Amino acid sequence: YGSALLAGVAAGVTGLDIDEEAVAHARATYAGRTGLRFEQASATALPLPDASVDVVVSFETLEHLPREDQPRMLAEFARVLTGDGLLLLSAPNPVEYSAMRNYRNPFHLHEPSRDELERVLAVAFPARRWFRQRRYFGSALWSEDREGAVEALAGDAAHVDEAPPPAAMYFVVLAARDAAALPDATLRL
Repeated sequence: YGSALLAGVAAGVTGLDIDEEAVAHARATYAGRTGLRFEQASATALPLPDASVDVVVSFETLEHLPREDQPRMLAEFARVLTGDGLLLLSAPNPVEYSAMRNYRNPFHLHEPSRDELERVLAVAFPARRWFRQRRYFGSALWSEDREGAVEALAGDAAHVDEAPPPAAMYFVVLAARDAAALPDATLRL
């Protein structure tokens, strides 16, 4: 469904999955959508020509590969991206996703730490902008006169301060070969 969502705003989208049944399901579900196709392939061997893709979107894929295959996946992304292409990648933060919840996803073969993810990305994508993602529930109050401005406060009757952002459940990274390819730093995902 993510590929179908992207196809609503992109000139063309190729959704890839290693599982042929998942690909068959996606093809049947989204048959007839213009500019959208699905292919069965491993993330370590993409069936796409060199420098043929403007943006690679990889949400929660990396951790499904063994540690030794993760650099190959990122190298494949770099291979298919144009010179000023962008990688938008998300991966779980193993501290919050697994350790703090005492949870083990049986389909995750290796969840890299932020430092490890930084190192493995740096090989092909020296320019990176990091974001944090987490469901964050609470009560919010904002002015209708200030579009996009939200103030979050936390405290008690004795003291109130700006609320700190929560720890990342997922890392989201916008990466490129060159910092000039990254959009303006004020981009909100």
